[in-house]
Amino acid sequence: MARAGYDPRALAHMFETIEADSKKSAGGNPQWLSSHPDPGNRTQYINKEAESLTMASAPDSKEFEPIKAAFASLPRGKATANTGRGRADSGSDTPPAVGTPGQPVPRPTSEFRDVAGGRLFRASVPADWTSLLAKSSIKVVPRNGYGQLDGQTVFNYGVEFGVARAATRDLVAATNAWVNAATQENRDLHYAGAQQSTRISQRPAVATPLVNRSALGGQERITVYTAFLADGSLFYYLTVVPENDADAFQETFRRIGDSIRLTDSR
Repeated sequence: MARAGYDPRALAHMFETIEADSKKSAGGNPQWLSSHPDPGNRTQYINKEAESLTMASAPDSKEFEPIKAAFASLPRGKATANTGRGRADSGSDTPPAVGTPGQPVPRPTSEFRDVAGGRLFRASVPADWTSLLAKSSIKVVPRNGYGQLDGQTVFNYGVEFGVARAATRDLVAATNAWVNAATQENRDLHYAGAQQSTRISQRPAVATPLVNRSALGGQERITVYTAFLADGSLFYYLTVVPENDADAFQETFRRIGDSIRLTDSR
């Protein structure tokens, strides 16, 4: 806490508050305190220890409220588990369509532009693709690559950058847990081969190939690239394209992946 700029004596105040509330409660102390009993001098010990610490500058939180408000105003992202064929979405939270799914999708341009995900990452994407923002992800799609088709919201062409929670610091295990959750929600989504070790922004990464039934007919190829952020969250870069167009988009997907720079603090 001291290194992060917070007064560690607040820990003592927390225990004092719990003790005061417990005395007022008929149920006594909360269950977790049964394994953390008060030795009688907890407050004094914490305050004494705090005196020997050098507290860093207070964290700069002036941007917290504006950023929180900005994220709250973004449309809800469609679950990655529903990539491709997906489920029907309803309500105003659905991101706008990009063209008309089912119509021809132009081949990727060779001109690129930059996109950024806050302070977490930067990447380069085709200049004529459209960015769709959600609370924890950004889709970037070509014309006719995302929208409504036969009552379903479909995402058949493009890429997605996002962040997911991870319960382990084992990258393969964290990736598989995330992918398995997606396959549980979308029964047509399957592994399509062995995972491969790779790198994202010089960090160890895993590439996971998947296949899904396409709303356009046939199958679509999905590849998920994952790496850890400094806080233990799982960063992912996902590509999706119908199988018959996979070769035409392969070089563009590779170029986007090579351009990713993770900019979170380490």
